[in-house]
Amino acid sequence: MQGEVENLPQWPFWAFAAVSLGLLITLLFLANHQRLKLSGILFFGLIVNLAASMLAWTAALGVHQYQTLFSATLWGLLLLMQALAILVLLVESLELVEVLWSRNNTRQFRPVTPPDNYRYPKVSLHVPIHNEPPEMVVQTLTALDQLDYPNLEVLVIDNNTTDAAVWRPVERHCQRLGPHFRFFHLENWPGYKAGALNYALTQTCEDAEIIAVIDSDYQVSRDWLKKMIPHFDNPSVGFVQSPQNYHDWQQSLFKTCCQWEYAGFFHIGMVQRNEHNAIIQHGTMTMIRKSALEAVGQWGEWCICEDSELGLRLYKAGYDSVYAPDTFGKGLTPDTFSGYIGQRHRWVYGAMQILKRHARSLFKPGKTELTAAQRYHFIAGWLPWFSDALALLFTLASLILTGLVLLDPEHRELPVIAFILPILGLFGFKILRSFWLYSQRVRCGFFHTLGATLAGLALTHTVAIALWQGLFTSGRPFLRTPKCEQERPFFAGLMTIRQEILLLLSLWAAAFLLSQQASYDNLSGHLWIVVLLIQSAPYLMTLLIFLINVIPNLLPFLPRQSFNTTPMQQIK
Repeated sequence: MQGEVENLPQWPFWAFAAVSLGLLITLLFLANHQRLKLSGILFFGLIVNLAASMLAWTAALGVHQYQTLFSATLWGLLLLMQALAILVLLVESLELVEVLWSRNNTRQFRPVTPPDNYRYPKVSLHVPIHNEPPEMVVQTLTALDQLDYPNLEVLVIDNNTTDAAVWRPVERHCQRLGPHFRFFHLENWPGYKAGALNYALTQTCEDAEIIAVIDSDYQVSRDWLKKMIPHFDNPSVGFVQSPQNYHDWQQSLFKTCCQWEYAGFFHIGMVQRNEHNAIIQHGTMTMIRKSALEAVGQWGEWCICEDSELGLRLYKAGYDSVYAPDTFGKGLTPDTFSGYIGQRHRWVYGAMQILKRHARSLFKPGKTELTAAQRYHFIAGWLPWFSDALALLFTLASLILTGLVLLDPEHRELPVIAFILPILGLFGFKILRSFWLYSQRVRCGFFHTLGATLAGLALTHTVAIALWQGLFTSGRPFLRTPKCEQERPFFAGLMTIRQEILLLLSLWAAAFLLSQQASYDNLSGHLWIVVLLIQSAPYLMTLLIFLINVIPNLLPFLPRQSFNTTPMQQIK
């Protein structure tokens, strides 16, 4: 045994592996992104090479340590989770680069002012309702009656509302509005919202060319149809989508956080996906070519996100989409935190139903009905949700590992720094990325961006549970987002987030107990405590957003504005 002892004697091999992997990913990136500025290319190249180096370093440490079968299995699982986390990092970095450093957007759609002699195709506008407050629906229908469009019918479909006192006032209001409003009450009707919409198709006038859908709480601007229908002059367009927006978001701090959390999707994700003809169709404020809807088989009653699933089928059939980020209608944000997380649970669960049903088109190697860009953006759009699901597994594993260490500190070791540093780096990058994108695309101010970030973190556990349930079950029913809902009593509301509270307290207890162990008063021990505290952040945000919802005066030092109902003709 002669010479110096080297910490990593085969470092040239691992350095070569890291450089090769980084170069391969960078070349693939450059081959498909030729409209990026040099600064964007350099930024993404830096992230790619940091990620490749971290992966190679972690693998090298594992190879050069003595491993038992148990430790090798654990190391392999941790390495796999780190690789998946790095994949999410690259996908989110790519979106950041495309948003900030694209030279020109090639698919920009704006409202159109048609000529005086324009032929307006007939539109059949469908409004599905279920047990909605009649006063709210009446306002929605009154706004529809003010639409400036010469060739329109409105079908209101009440789906399985049992209390006649709820649906009868809506029926009477439709009668007052005139013959172009028709009301249908369905009892014991299957298929939830999709079933109601499919029934509406059977009652649609034969000469209708466009189907439009809005939710029962949306008040639309008078020029919505006139300015968006002309996009259907392109025969390849299957559906036209306008963003959702909300007119009651200034009513409370909770609603403000929800509003700006939603805004990120509509002004960042959807705008970027539109560049690749790969937007998510969302039910309200959407218009569909009737012939295209009939050609792909109507609304899917098996899926609780029937709108997004229909959009994917339209893409598979070869149709194009149009997304104009101009607001033409505003609805209501959820009134309660339970309604907010229930809505997100439905979206995630429905996305997993779509993923399983269309897995061949999304994942099969080679050419499918979807373009490569469409396949990428649908998969990449779900990856952050998979990241949340993996984070839940890692949190549980961290608690188990910390428990074993506390029970037998002399014979148990904490994860090496190679696993700890990426966790810290990824968390910091996600926060920085959120603020960076919002500053460029949403432009809502620091405190609104902070509220959106906190609201997004508060949904982490809901997303994780919904994803695992969606992957391994398929029969959960459609749950509507309640409108004008009263918050539950405080302790009953706490029960809706009992899992988050349990995990929060467990992580804090684990961090505290580990801090009392003298044998872990070192860099690895301190970093692992930080990891446990960072893992507790989403659960803490869940509790915080819940408290903001149920205790309106919790943060009196923040500016708050009173809610004023906007006149319907001025809703835009």
